[in-house]
Amino acid sequence: MHGIDYLVYDSKESWEKIQAKARKTCASRSEYGHDSGDIRKLSYVAKNYEEAEEYIKSQDRDWYDCLACQFYEYPNLKSKTLETIDLKIKELNTKYYDMDRKIHYANVKASFVSCPSCNSKINKDFIKWNNCPICRKDMRPKTTLDNLAKLKEKITELAKLRKNEERKLQDKNIKKAKLKWLVKIEYHC
Repeated sequence: MHGIDYLVYDSKESWEKIQAKARKTCASRSEYGHDSGDIRKLSYVAKNYEEAEEYIKSQDRDWYDCLACQFYEYPNLKSKTLETIDLKIKELNTKYYDMDRKIHYANVKASFVSCPSCNSKINKDFIKWNNCPICRKDMRPKTTLDNLAKLKEKITELAKLRKNEERKLQDKNIKKAKLKWLVKIEYHC
């Protein structure tokens, strides 16, 4: 089996100590106790953890390639806008999952329900989820599926808006940020 972990170290530590710790962690998680060998140090400094992880992935040569990249870690970023967006995302996620998990035909009065895909008639007592037990396609009406898609789209839009707001806050607080190392270790387990 293949294992990949991302480890964070303070950039105030020497590179030798960081590399030794990462190699020791790699050896402890490896099936055969092998360490990672040298860790390739990238010269790029990312704005945040996510950007560092993406950059490391873009530079990865595969085959147990261990890499490190610096990034800025910010103090707890807060704003009214972020809080409002987070509450709205939470509310929409709850609404989405409630609607998605609800068995649409649970309370129908008819004894049988028709599948719109395969036209099978299914006894309502055998409907335990929203998919047809015969063809496995979703049996919910198009309007319900459209409403779920719209909710998912709103959640995605809000997540993008949140990311933009978070980036603005990061740009404002760059002087308060601490420089860290993100080290990707890869091992056989």
